[in-house]
Amino acid sequence: MSTSIKSTERFSNTVEYYIKYRPHYPQQIIALLIKHCLLGPSKIIADIGSGTGILTKLLLDNNFQVRGVEPNQAMRIAAEQILQNYKNFTSLDGTAEQTTLVSHSIDLITVAQAFHWFDPIKVKQEFLRILKPDGWCVLLWNLRDSLASPFMHAYEELLLKHGTDYKQVAAENVKDEKIRKFFNPLPMNIEIVENIQILDWEGVKGRILSTSYLPKTEDQAYTILMQNAKQIFEHYQQEGKVNFIYQCKCYYGQLSV
Repeated sequence: MSTSIKSTERFSNTVEYYIKYRPHYPQQIIALLIKHCLLGPSKIIADIGSGTGILTKLLLDNNFQVRGVEPNQAMRIAAEQILQNYKNFTSLDGTAEQTTLVSHSIDLITVAQAFHWFDPIKVKQEFLRILKPDGWCVLLWNLRDSLASPFMHAYEELLLKHGTDYKQVAAENVKDEKIRKFFNPLPMNIEIVENIQILDWEGVKGRILSTSYLPKTEDQAYTILMQNAKQIFEHYQQEGKVNFIYQCKCYYGQLSV
């Protein structure tokens, strides 16, 4: 999907909740990058579609040089505020198709929870332009595991019932074959790490409000959505909390024409 005006702006009204309630990425991701993508302290990373800086912060905390490229102004400003004390962070106003980065200046590209919004043909051209000849590309998603527990299954049913365009835009729609086509003719590798987010009711409510495909507070359908969500939470909570279970799925490889 292209990074059109619609896709680059659809999270503008969710930034506050995105920062607080979106899951982070497991520390094991760093070990993966070091082992398989030859990532070292002198390497430069471009985090494309960096949003509010969730993955960016993990990379910065491990002392890597990171260029965060984000077209959404509200999300980019939020990231700049959160990450302002990191000297190894540079924030850029750009899209995946036009990053504004210097040609052949990047050792590793990361894309977290965003590649499904991109135009893969244009993006591959841009990635090949900015990557060094021996550079690597990593695409990763925190994908909800709807089969992991009765709560996760019930939450998936909630999204299907109340989502506006959930079926069309959900990250869970990403298929291995589509990603393999992007990396072709070079091989694509996959690694999956379990990731668990523990939330109370306010957290579940915020997690819902962080999405782009569910009714917002000003929508008529919002009240019914939250009533149904609260019923699900109350049924499955233990000591006032529920586990959101994700599979952090990483696709990685090198790129070639």
